[in-house]
Amino acid sequence: MLILEIILSFVITYGIGLIPPLIIRYGINRKPMNKRTATITAVIFGAINILIFTLLKGEAASPLPIFIIGSASIYILTVESEKKKKTDNGKREDMANHKSLESFYKLTGNISILLAFVGLITGMLVGYKPENFVSDLVVSLIWNFPRFYFGYKLIKQNRSTVNTALKISKGMFIYSIVVAVINFLPVLLGSFDNLMVGWLYYILIYLYYKSYKISADYIKSSHQKGME
Repeated sequence: MLILEIILSFVITYGIGLIPPLIIRYGINRKPMNKRTATITAVIFGAINILIFTLLKGEAASPLPIFIIGSASIYILTVESEKKKKTDNGKREDMANHKSLESFYKLTGNISILLAFVGLITGMLVGYKPENFVSDLVVSLIWNFPRFYFGYKLIKQNRSTVNTALKISKGMFIYSIVVAVINFLPVLLGSFDNLMVGWLYYILIYLYYKSYKISADYIKSSHQKGME
């Protein structure tokens, strides 16, 4: 009975969240959106989903399902058929051009630096005790220094240093996941303290993953061109 309830809860949660983007992509629009429009659409759906889940359950929605639904919605709204990809392949060889690379590195780096300061401040204020000021400060600096340092390093990268950007993005993607699991396990389990900060870290994880992905795509594209 418990397994049936879990399955039913899963179907309802993700069914409510994913049916609207599926209808828009394959029933109404019938063509992929650009990333910006899809992201805005997913954010709007996310806000609606939070309201619906809150009304249905009588408590705040857990951030993890909303994040998964939002990511899946963006994919659904932007995905292209294999035939369409092959048709447009010649037009999109420079999809990861140097302008998009550098602008995304700057975006990710700036968000990382911002969250380093947010993490430092919240680390000092949450459960603040004067007698623990020095130890709390040291721990907070240790946790947040990588976000600040490597965020700053990523801002400085460009297409000529894309291999360095790839390593930074991959390392910080893994680091961000580890820190999120350690610091926000209570959030994932249903406690909603620091919920907004938790959302920001989910965004940072996505940005570092995306930064890694576009770097890898650019390297692959450049390698293929060099062999032609």
